[in-house]
Order: sequence, then structure tokens, then C-alpha cells
Amino acid sequence: MGQGFGTSMLNNPNSIGNGSGVIPIDKTTPTERVTAPGFAQMFENFIKGVDQKKKISKRETQDLILGRSDNIHEAVVKSQEAGVAFNLMIEVRNKLVASYQELMRMRV
Repeated sequence: MGQGFGTSMLNNPNSIGNGSGVIPIDKTTPTERVTAPGFAQMFENFIKGVDQKKKISKRETQDLILGRSDNIHEAVVKSQEAGVAFNLMIEVRNKLVASYQELMRMRV
């Protein structure tokens, strides 16, 4: 019965186990484990995405006007998509400004 019980813990002192399995201890610091982008990076990517949609819309419209494309539906869809993305960006900015102003009104 006792053969092998706890030997995995003896062989690896940096692990925690209850006899059913071995779980290695993570020795990384919390800052090393964070892989998600910060808010600034996320917002910057959002703005770049909106700009990219606007550029695609402009290119589709130019192609339609210059006769390089006859797909009116695609040009209108891209234009509407860019408009909605831009409006969303403006609303997010307005909420951020309102939140900042609210924080500035708070007493410390």
C-alpha cells in the first residue's frame, strides 16, 4: 500500500499534491503572468480598427465611382459599417470623458 504514496512529492519538492496528482507550484510573479493588453493598448487597437474600416469604405466608394467595381451593395455596406464603428468610438469617448469628469468632482 505505502509503495509510491507520496514519492512524487519527495521527488519534486516544488509541488503540491494530495496523493491523486501532482500540481507544480507556479513561481512567476503576477506581472509576468499578465498577457492581456492594457486599456490604452485595447483602445488604440479599437481606434486603428475604426480607421481601417474608414479606409476600406473610402476605397470601395472610389472603386465604384471610377468604374473599377460595380458592386454597389458592398460599397454601401462598408460605408455603413465604417459609420457605425465611428459612432461607437465617439460614444465610448463621450463615456470616458464623462467618467473622468465625475472622478474629478469626487472629494478625496
